[in-house]
Amino acid sequence: GDYSAAPNSATPTWATTGDITDIGADVETLFIGKDANGDDVVYAASHSWLMVLDFANTNWLNTALKLPDHPKGGKGACYWQGAHYISYGLGVKKYISGSTATISEVGLIKDDGLPVELNGEIVKLLGEGSADEMFALVDASLTAGNSRSGVYAYDGRAWTCWWYDSANNGAMHDCIISSAESGYALYWDVGGAIKYIDIHRGIANPEQLAGVQEYEAAGIHISPWFDKGTPAFDALLALLTTWAAKITTTETVAIRYRTDKSDTTLDLDLSGSKWELLETLNTTGEAGQNEETLASGAGLTFNSLQIRLDLARGATTTNTPDLQSLVASYELLTGADGNWIWTLTIPLDYEHGTSPKQKKENLDTAVQLGTLVPIKFRDSASDEPYYCRLRLLSANVQTGHEWEGQYVVQAIKII
Repeated sequence: GDYSAAPNSATPTWATTGDITDIGADVETLFIGKDANGDDVVYAASHSWLMVLDFANTNWLNTALKLPDHPKGGKGACYWQGAHYISYGLGVKKYISGSTATISEVGLIKDDGLPVELNGEIVKLLGEGSADEMFALVDASLTAGNSRSGVYAYDGRAWTCWWYDSANNGAMHDCIISSAESGYALYWDVGGAIKYIDIHRGIANPEQLAGVQEYEAAGIHISPWFDKGTPAFDALLALLTTWAAKITTTETVAIRYRTDKSDTTLDLDLSGSKWELLETLNTTGEAGQNEETLASGAGLTFNSLQIRLDLARGATTTNTPDLQSLVASYELLTGADGNWIWTLTIPLDYEHGTSPKQKKENLDTAVQLGTLVPIKFRDSASDEPYYCRLRLLSANVQTGHEWEGQYVVQAIKII
Protein backbone atom coordinates (compact mmCIF):
# COMPACT_ATOMS: atom_id res chain seq x y z
CA GLY A 1 0.00 0.00 0.00
CA ASP A 2 0.99 3.63 -0.49
CA TYR A 3 0.90 6.48 2.02
CA SER A 4 1.64 10.19 2.11
CA ALA A 5 3.03 12.18 5.02
CA ALA A 6 1.56 15.39 3.54
CA PRO A 7 -1.74 14.46 1.89
CA ASN A 8 -3.00 18.06 1.96
CA SER A 9 -0.11 19.32 -0.11
CA ALA A 10 -0.78 20.55 -3.64
CA THR A 11 1.66 17.91 -4.87
CA PRO A 12 1.75 15.18 -2.21
CA THR A 13 4.46 12.57 -2.38
CA TRP A 14 3.67 8.92 -1.87
CA ALA A 15 5.75 6.11 -0.43
CA THR A 16 5.13 2.38 -0.35
CA THR A 17 4.65 0.39 2.84
CA GLY A 18 3.64 -3.23 3.44
CA ASP A 19 1.33 -4.95 0.97
CA ILE A 20 -1.44 -7.41 1.73
CA THR A 21 -0.81 -10.06 -0.88
CA ASP A 22 -2.58 -13.15 0.44
CA ILE A 23 -6.13 -11.76 0.64
CA GLY A 24 -5.75 -8.43 -1.07
CA ALA A 25 -9.04 -8.67 -2.99
CA ASP A 26 -10.89 -9.22 0.28
CA VAL A 27 -9.83 -5.97 1.96
CA GLU A 28 -12.83 -3.67 2.39
CA THR A 29 -11.89 -0.82 4.76
CA LEU A 30 -8.83 1.06 5.99
CA PHE A 31 -9.18 3.11 9.17
CA ILE A 32 -7.20 4.54 12.08
CA GLY A 33 -7.49 2.86 15.47
CA LYS A 34 -5.42 2.23 18.59
CA ASP A 35 -2.87 -0.45 19.38
CA ALA A 36 -2.26 -2.08 22.76
CA ASN A 37 -0.17 0.93 23.85
CA GLY A 38 -2.84 3.46 22.90
CA ASP A 39 -0.92 4.70 19.85
CA ASP A 40 -2.61 5.46 16.53
CA VAL A 41 -2.17 2.67 13.97
CA VAL A 42 -3.65 1.73 10.60
CA TYR A 43 -6.11 -1.17 10.47
CA ALA A 44 -7.39 -3.07 7.44
CA ALA A 45 -10.71 -4.91 7.69
CA SER A 46 -11.18 -7.79 5.27
CA HIS A 47 -13.74 -10.54 4.72
CA SER A 48 -11.98 -12.73 7.27
CA TRP A 49 -9.47 -10.75 9.36
CA LEU A 50 -8.86 -7.46 11.08
CA MET A 51 -5.21 -6.67 10.32
CA VAL A 52 -2.90 -4.00 11.73
CA LEU A 53 0.04 -2.33 9.99
CA ASP A 54 3.44 -2.78 11.59
CA PHE A 55 4.73 0.47 10.11
CA ALA A 56 8.33 0.05 11.28
CA ASN A 57 8.68 -3.33 9.58
CA THR A 58 6.31 -2.58 6.64
CA ASN A 59 4.27 -5.65 7.43
CA TRP A 60 0.57 -6.39 8.03
CA LEU A 61 -0.23 -8.58 11.04
CA ASN A 62 -3.43 -10.43 11.85
CA THR A 63 -5.07 -9.29 15.08
CA ALA A 64 -7.02 -11.60 17.39
CA LEU A 65 -10.24 -10.77 15.53
CA LYS A 66 -11.12 -13.44 12.95
CA LEU A 67 -14.34 -13.10 10.93
CA PRO A 68 -16.20 -16.05 9.35
CA ASP A 69 -14.98 -15.20 5.79
CA HIS A 70 -18.16 -13.26 5.08
CA PRO A 71 -18.62 -11.84 1.52
CA LYS A 72 -19.23 -8.40 3.05
CA GLY A 73 -17.03 -8.86 6.10
CA GLY A 74 -15.18 -5.67 7.02
CA LYS A 75 -17.46 -3.51 4.86
CA GLY A 76 -18.28 -1.50 7.95
CA ALA A 77 -15.31 -0.70 10.18
CA CYS A 78 -14.49 2.16 12.55
CA TYR A 79 -12.95 3.14 15.87
CA TRP A 80 -15.49 4.49 18.36
CA GLN A 81 -15.25 5.26 22.06
CA GLY A 82 -12.24 3.13 22.85
CA ALA A 83 -13.05 0.10 20.70
CA HIS A 84 -12.88 -1.11 17.10
CA TYR A 85 -16.09 -2.24 15.41
CA ILE A 86 -16.09 -4.56 12.37
CA SER A 87 -19.23 -5.69 10.51
CA TYR A 88 -20.06 -8.94 8.74
CA GLY A 89 -23.59 -9.06 7.33
CA LEU A 90 -25.75 -7.77 10.19
CA GLY A 91 -23.22 -8.86 12.81
CA VAL A 92 -20.74 -6.46 14.41
CA LYS A 93 -17.69 -7.52 16.39
CA LYS A 94 -16.37 -5.20 19.08
CA TYR A 95 -12.60 -5.49 19.44
CA ILE A 96 -10.54 -3.86 22.20
CA SER A 97 -6.80 -4.24 21.68
CA GLY A 98 -4.50 -5.02 24.58
CA SER A 99 -2.13 -7.61 25.97
CA THR A 100 -5.24 -9.78 26.13
CA ALA A 101 -7.68 -8.70 23.43
CA THR A 102 -11.39 -8.44 24.24
CA ILE A 103 -13.89 -9.49 21.55
CA SER A 104 -17.69 -9.43 21.83
CA GLU A 105 -20.75 -9.47 19.55
CA VAL A 106 -22.83 -6.27 19.55
CA GLY A 107 -24.50 -6.38 16.12
CA LEU A 108 -28.03 -6.41 14.78
CA ILE A 109 -28.11 -10.22 14.92
CA LYS A 110 -28.49 -10.34 18.71
CA ASP A 111 -31.72 -11.47 20.37
CA ASP A 112 -34.34 -11.83 17.62
CA GLY A 113 -32.38 -9.66 15.17
CA LEU A 114 -34.09 -7.45 12.58
CA PRO A 115 -37.52 -8.32 11.17
CA VAL A 116 -37.50 -9.75 7.66
CA GLU A 117 -38.95 -6.51 6.22
CA LEU A 118 -35.74 -4.69 7.23
CA ASN A 119 -33.26 -7.38 6.21
CA GLY A 120 -29.97 -6.34 4.65
CA GLU A 121 -26.22 -6.17 5.28
CA ILE A 122 -24.14 -3.46 6.90
CA VAL A 123 -22.10 -1.52 4.34
CA LYS A 124 -20.89 1.34 6.54
CA LEU A 125 -20.10 1.99 10.19
CA LEU A 126 -19.57 5.63 11.14
CA GLY A 127 -18.11 6.39 14.54
CA GLU A 128 -16.26 9.42 15.81
CA GLY A 129 -14.33 8.92 19.01
CA SER A 130 -16.35 11.43 21.04
CA ALA A 131 -19.73 11.03 19.33
CA ASP A 132 -22.66 9.79 21.40
CA GLU A 133 -23.70 7.20 18.81
CA MET A 134 -22.21 4.99 16.13
CA PHE A 135 -24.22 4.78 12.90
CA ALA A 136 -24.72 1.79 10.60
CA LEU A 137 -26.10 1.68 7.06
CA VAL A 138 -28.03 -1.53 6.32
CA ASP A 139 -28.28 -2.11 2.56
CA ALA A 140 -31.36 -4.14 1.60
CA SER A 141 -30.21 -4.57 -2.01
CA LEU A 142 -27.62 -7.15 -0.89
CA THR A 143 -30.11 -9.78 0.30
CA ALA A 144 -32.72 -11.89 -1.47
CA GLY A 145 -36.36 -10.83 -1.49
CA ASN A 146 -37.85 -7.42 -0.83
CA SER A 147 -36.84 -5.42 2.22
CA ARG A 148 -36.09 -1.83 3.19
CA SER A 149 -32.71 -0.24 3.74
CA GLY A 150 -32.21 1.70 6.95
CA VAL A 151 -30.03 3.80 9.23
CA TYR A 152 -29.37 2.47 12.74
CA ALA A 153 -27.66 4.07 15.74
CA TYR A 154 -25.79 2.27 18.53
CA ASP A 155 -25.22 4.00 21.89
CA GLY A 156 -23.06 1.31 23.48
CA ARG A 157 -26.06 -0.51 24.97
CA ALA A 158 -28.64 -1.03 22.24
CA TRP A 159 -29.53 -0.20 18.63
CA THR A 160 -32.21 2.26 17.50
CA CYS A 161 -33.69 2.49 14.01
CA TRP A 162 -33.31 6.13 12.98
CA TRP A 163 -34.83 5.75 9.54
CA TYR A 164 -35.95 3.13 7.03
CA ASP A 165 -36.69 3.54 3.33
CA SER A 166 -40.22 3.81 1.98
CA ALA A 167 -39.22 1.71 -1.06
CA ASN A 168 -37.72 -1.76 -1.27
CA ASN A 169 -34.10 -2.71 -2.00
CA GLY A 170 -32.53 0.74 -2.22
CA ALA A 171 -28.73 0.46 -2.46
CA MET A 172 -26.65 2.29 0.18
CA HIS A 173 -22.96 3.15 0.12
CA ASP A 174 -21.76 5.85 2.51
CA CYS A 175 -22.67 8.36 5.21
CA ILE A 176 -21.07 11.40 6.83
CA ILE A 177 -21.80 13.90 9.58
CA SER A 178 -21.53 17.45 8.29
CA SER A 179 -22.85 21.00 8.64
CA ALA A 180 -22.27 21.83 4.96
CA GLU A 181 -25.92 22.02 3.90
CA SER A 182 -28.04 22.15 7.06
CA GLY A 183 -27.26 23.18 10.61
CA TYR A 184 -25.70 19.86 11.60
CA ALA A 185 -26.82 16.53 10.19
CA LEU A 186 -26.18 12.91 9.31
CA TYR A 187 -26.17 12.46 5.51
CA TRP A 188 -26.47 9.16 3.63
CA ASP A 189 -27.29 7.86 0.17
CA VAL A 190 -30.03 5.39 -0.72
CA GLY A 191 -31.42 4.40 -4.09
CA GLY A 192 -29.44 7.14 -5.85
CA ALA A 193 -30.74 9.94 -3.59
CA ILE A 194 -29.17 11.85 -0.69
CA LYS A 195 -31.09 12.12 2.58
CA TYR A 196 -30.30 13.64 5.96
CA ILE A 197 -31.53 13.94 9.53
CA ASP A 198 -30.57 16.92 11.68
CA ILE A 199 -28.59 16.16 14.83
CA HIS A 200 -28.95 18.22 18.00
CA ARG A 201 -26.02 20.56 18.54
CA GLY A 202 -26.82 21.30 22.18
CA ILE A 203 -29.80 20.11 24.19
CA ALA A 204 -30.89 16.72 22.90
CA ASN A 205 -34.00 16.16 25.03
CA PRO A 206 -36.99 17.07 22.82
CA GLU A 207 -39.07 17.78 25.94
CA GLN A 208 -36.88 20.84 26.51
CA LEU A 209 -37.24 22.02 22.91
CA ALA A 210 -40.97 22.76 22.84
CA GLY A 211 -41.86 24.80 19.78
CA VAL A 212 -38.44 24.12 18.23
CA GLN A 213 -38.16 20.36 17.80
CA GLU A 214 -40.00 19.15 14.69
CA TYR A 215 -41.55 15.71 14.31
CA GLU A 216 -42.60 13.45 11.46
CA ALA A 217 -46.31 13.28 10.69
CA ALA A 218 -46.43 9.68 11.95
CA GLY A 219 -44.25 7.22 13.80
CA ILE A 220 -44.34 3.58 14.86
CA HIS A 221 -42.91 1.96 17.99
CA ILE A 222 -42.93 -1.85 18.18
CA SER A 223 -41.86 -3.53 21.42
CA PRO A 224 -39.82 -6.73 21.64
CA TRP A 225 -41.73 -9.95 22.28
CA PHE A 226 -42.44 -10.28 26.01
CA ASP A 227 -42.68 -13.84 27.40
CA LYS A 228 -42.83 -13.12 31.16
CA GLY A 229 -39.30 -14.42 31.61
CA THR A 230 -40.33 -17.95 30.57
CA PRO A 231 -42.27 -19.46 27.66
CA ALA A 232 -43.14 -22.51 29.77
CA PHE A 233 -46.40 -21.09 31.16
CA ASP A 234 -49.22 -18.95 29.87
CA ALA A 235 -50.33 -15.76 31.60
CA LEU A 236 -53.61 -13.89 31.95
CA LEU A 237 -53.35 -10.28 30.81
CA ALA A 238 -56.03 -8.25 32.57
CA LEU A 239 -55.07 -4.62 32.05
CA LEU A 240 -52.82 -2.24 30.13
CA THR A 241 -52.25 1.03 31.97
CA THR A 242 -50.84 3.99 30.05
CA TRP A 243 -49.69 7.45 31.07
CA ALA A 244 -49.75 9.96 28.22
CA ALA A 245 -49.31 13.69 27.71
CA LYS A 246 -50.07 16.15 24.90
CA ILE A 247 -52.98 14.05 23.62
CA THR A 248 -55.47 15.95 21.43
CA THR A 249 -57.86 15.18 18.60
CA THR A 250 -54.92 15.51 16.17
CA GLU A 251 -52.01 14.29 18.34
CA THR A 252 -52.98 10.66 18.86
CA VAL A 253 -51.63 7.27 19.93
CA ALA A 254 -53.18 4.01 18.70
CA ILE A 255 -52.37 1.03 20.95
CA ARG A 256 -52.24 -2.35 19.23
CA TYR A 257 -51.11 -5.80 20.31
CA ARG A 258 -50.63 -9.37 19.13
CA THR A 259 -49.87 -12.60 20.97
CA ASP A 260 -47.98 -15.90 20.80
CA LYS A 261 -45.95 -15.06 17.67
CA SER A 262 -48.78 -16.20 15.43
CA ASP A 263 -47.33 -13.70 12.95
CA THR A 264 -43.99 -11.93 13.29
CA THR A 265 -44.03 -9.75 10.16
CA LEU A 266 -44.03 -6.03 10.90
CA ASP A 267 -47.11 -5.28 8.77
CA LEU A 268 -46.04 -1.62 8.84
CA ASP A 269 -48.96 -0.39 6.74
CA LEU A 270 -51.51 -2.59 8.61
CA SER A 271 -52.58 -4.15 5.32
CA GLY A 272 -52.41 -7.66 6.73
CA SER A 273 -54.49 -7.05 9.89
CA LYS A 274 -51.80 -8.68 12.02
CA TRP A 275 -52.45 -6.34 14.97
CA GLU A 276 -55.47 -6.04 17.28
CA LEU A 277 -56.50 -2.45 18.02
CA LEU A 278 -57.01 -1.99 21.77
CA GLU A 279 -57.56 1.76 22.05
CA THR A 280 -56.77 5.08 20.40
CA LEU A 281 -55.89 8.00 22.66
CA ASN A 282 -57.33 10.97 20.77
CA THR A 283 -59.00 13.38 23.19
CA THR A 284 -57.59 15.83 25.72
CA GLY A 285 -59.39 13.88 28.45
CA GLU A 286 -57.13 10.91 27.74
CA ALA A 287 -54.01 12.81 28.75
CA GLY A 288 -52.78 11.27 31.99
CA GLN A 289 -53.59 7.76 33.18
CA ASN A 290 -55.74 5.40 31.14
CA GLU A 291 -56.68 1.80 31.91
CA GLU A 292 -57.49 -0.50 29.01
CA THR A 293 -59.12 -3.84 29.85
CA LEU A 294 -58.76 -6.92 27.65
CA ALA A 295 -61.71 -8.94 26.31
CA SER A 296 -64.29 -6.70 28.03
CA GLY A 297 -62.69 -7.35 31.39
CA ALA A 298 -62.39 -11.13 31.05
CA GLY A 299 -58.67 -10.88 30.30
CA LEU A 300 -56.50 -12.37 27.57
CA THR A 301 -54.47 -15.57 27.90
CA PHE A 302 -51.06 -15.26 26.26
CA ASN A 303 -47.70 -16.95 26.08
CA SER A 304 -45.86 -14.05 24.46
CA LEU A 305 -47.00 -10.47 23.88
CA GLN A 306 -45.95 -7.66 21.55
CA ILE A 307 -47.17 -4.06 21.70
CA ARG A 308 -47.33 -1.59 18.82
CA LEU A 309 -47.85 2.17 19.15
CA ASP A 310 -48.87 4.26 16.15
CA LEU A 311 -48.22 7.94 16.88
CA ALA A 312 -49.53 10.77 14.73
CA ARG A 313 -49.58 14.57 14.84
CA GLY A 314 -51.67 17.22 13.15
CA ALA A 315 -50.56 20.06 10.89
CA THR A 316 -48.28 21.72 13.47
CA THR A 317 -44.88 20.11 12.96
CA THR A 318 -43.65 20.93 16.49
CA ASN A 319 -46.52 19.07 18.18
CA THR A 320 -46.37 15.42 19.18
CA PRO A 321 -48.20 12.99 21.45
CA ASP A 322 -46.10 11.74 24.35
CA LEU A 323 -46.73 8.25 25.73
CA GLN A 324 -44.59 8.14 28.85
CA SER A 325 -45.49 4.78 30.37
CA LEU A 326 -47.22 1.50 29.50
CA VAL A 327 -47.66 -1.20 32.15
CA ALA A 328 -49.11 -4.69 31.59
CA SER A 329 -50.92 -6.25 34.55
CA TYR A 330 -50.94 -10.04 34.28
CA GLU A 331 -50.97 -13.23 36.34
CA LEU A 332 -48.76 -16.21 35.59
CA LEU A 333 -50.76 -19.40 35.05
CA THR A 334 -48.66 -22.33 36.27
CA GLY A 335 -51.28 -25.04 35.75
CA ALA A 336 -54.15 -25.80 33.41
CA ASP A 337 -56.66 -25.60 36.29
CA GLY A 338 -55.13 -22.55 37.94
CA ASN A 339 -53.74 -22.08 41.44
CA TRP A 340 -55.97 -23.60 44.10
CA ILE A 341 -55.75 -22.46 47.71
CA TRP A 342 -57.16 -24.45 50.63
CA THR A 343 -57.39 -23.30 54.24
CA LEU A 344 -57.02 -26.39 56.43
CA THR A 345 -57.88 -26.64 60.12
CA ILE A 346 -55.73 -29.49 61.43
CA PRO A 347 -56.45 -30.85 64.94
CA LEU A 348 -53.53 -31.81 67.14
CA ASP A 349 -54.84 -35.06 68.65
CA TYR A 350 -54.00 -38.74 69.05
CA GLU A 351 -55.68 -39.91 65.84
CA HIS A 352 -53.87 -41.75 63.00
CA GLY A 353 -51.19 -43.22 65.21
CA THR A 354 -49.37 -40.01 66.12
CA SER A 355 -49.42 -37.84 69.21
CA PRO A 356 -50.33 -34.13 69.26
CA LYS A 357 -46.63 -33.33 69.81
CA GLN A 358 -45.61 -35.40 66.77
CA LYS A 359 -48.29 -33.76 64.64
CA LYS A 360 -47.09 -30.28 65.61
CA GLU A 361 -43.46 -31.16 64.85
CA ASN A 362 -44.43 -32.65 61.47
CA LEU A 363 -46.45 -29.57 60.55
CA ASP A 364 -43.66 -27.22 61.64
CA THR A 365 -41.21 -29.17 59.46
CA ALA A 366 -43.54 -29.09 56.44
CA VAL A 367 -44.11 -25.33 56.74
CA GLN A 368 -40.49 -24.38 57.45
CA LEU A 369 -38.86 -26.72 54.95
CA GLY A 370 -40.22 -24.77 51.99
CA THR A 371 -40.57 -27.77 49.68
CA LEU A 372 -43.85 -28.97 48.19
CA VAL A 373 -46.15 -31.25 50.16
CA PRO A 374 -48.51 -33.79 48.50
CA ILE A 375 -52.18 -33.32 49.43
CA LYS A 376 -55.07 -35.64 48.52
CA PHE A 377 -58.38 -33.83 48.07
CA ARG A 378 -60.46 -36.74 46.71
CA ASP A 379 -59.58 -40.35 47.51
CA SER A 380 -60.44 -41.61 44.02
CA ALA A 381 -59.16 -38.72 41.88
CA SER A 382 -56.62 -39.92 39.31
CA ASP A 383 -54.93 -36.51 38.99
CA GLU A 384 -54.06 -36.28 42.67
CA PRO A 385 -52.12 -35.75 44.83
CA TYR A 386 -51.70 -32.02 44.39
CA TYR A 387 -48.30 -30.65 45.37
CA CYS A 388 -48.70 -27.60 47.56
CA ARG A 389 -46.74 -25.01 49.45
CA LEU A 390 -47.86 -24.61 53.08
CA ARG A 391 -48.27 -21.38 55.03
CA LEU A 392 -49.10 -21.24 58.72
CA LEU A 393 -51.92 -18.75 59.24
CA SER A 394 -52.65 -19.27 62.96
CA ALA A 395 -52.29 -21.80 65.77
CA ASN A 396 -54.21 -22.50 68.98
CA VAL A 397 -52.27 -24.88 71.23
CA GLN A 398 -52.08 -25.57 74.95
CA THR A 399 -49.10 -24.74 77.14
CA GLY A 400 -47.26 -26.83 79.66
CA HIS A 401 -47.18 -30.59 79.16
CA GLU A 402 -50.23 -30.70 76.89
CA TRP A 403 -49.89 -30.46 73.07
CA GLU A 404 -53.52 -30.62 72.00
CA GLY A 405 -54.86 -27.79 69.86
CA GLN A 406 -55.27 -26.93 66.18
CA TYR A 407 -53.32 -25.41 63.30
CA VAL A 408 -54.87 -23.29 60.54
CA VAL A 409 -52.74 -23.86 57.45
CA GLN A 410 -53.06 -22.48 53.92
CA ALA A 411 -52.14 -24.94 51.16
CA ILE A 412 -51.32 -23.29 47.81
CA LYS A 413 -51.40 -25.65 44.83
CA ILE A 414 -48.29 -25.33 42.66
CA ILE A 415 -48.48 -28.58 40.65
